Amino acid sequence: MRVLPLAAILLALAPLAVPGMACAQAQTAVSPEHLALGHELAKRNNDEVSADNQVSAMLVSAAKIFAENKDLRELEKEYPGAIKKMLDAMAPVIREETLRALPRLWDRLGAIYAANMTEQELRDAIAFYSGPVGVRLRAAMIGDLDMKAMLSEVLADPDKNISEKALGASLDSTARGAIRALSSADQQALAQFAFTPAGAQIQRLNAQIIKAASDWSNEANPELDAKLEKIAEDVVAKILDKEQSK
Repeated sequence: MRVLPLAAILLALAPLAVPGMACAQAQTAVSPEHLALGHELAKRNNDEVSADNQVSAMLVSAAKIFAENKDLRELEKEYPGAIKKMLDAMAPVIREETLRALPRLWDRLGAIYAANMTEQELRDAIAFYSGPVGVRLRAAMIGDLDMKAMLSEVLADPDKNISEKALGASLDSTARGAIRALSSADQQALAQFAFTPAGAQIQRLNAQIIKAASDWSNEANPELDAKLEKIAEDVVAKILDKEQSK
């Protein structure tokens, strides 16, 4: 099992991006101060608290998708509660690995933002996402997290990388739901930001952000895979031992 991408990595403007408008600007060297602003923007929308909350939401989604898997469905039918026990046991390891991997995501997204946005655009974007509308938007995205497309891919073929298409579909659905949950005033504020230089540039970077997030989520992690496989085996073994001791 991989560390799944966080819904916030597209910031909030994924559904507002125009297809085919991926930024084609050459990435040039930037000052440390400029790069720090890009890093701050990336971290602002992917902080540890949001990541932890989204892991919780992801586990709820995972339980529903696991129940659709034939083998796991049979296991659950024979041993009710098996899937929950498995996910509960995996949760601490997934949380720990997600938080450990976050700085790599911040570095990659921060470099993209810094190379393609001016310092003023970065400051404006940070100000928006740090403000009340940005905070409510992130909360709404966590509350409406839709990871079905990605989780379905993983269950269909655990050895296959999560595709950019599935990542984009999950994030698009999540962001659309979050925007619908906002008040009309917040929706208007978001629309106004989308037409500022900072908002427009973020939209143009949409494809680059999706690719960076997809690459991050698909990085091989044999140690994590082994830990989760061992956890699953131990949970099943305990269930069988308990049944045999009855």
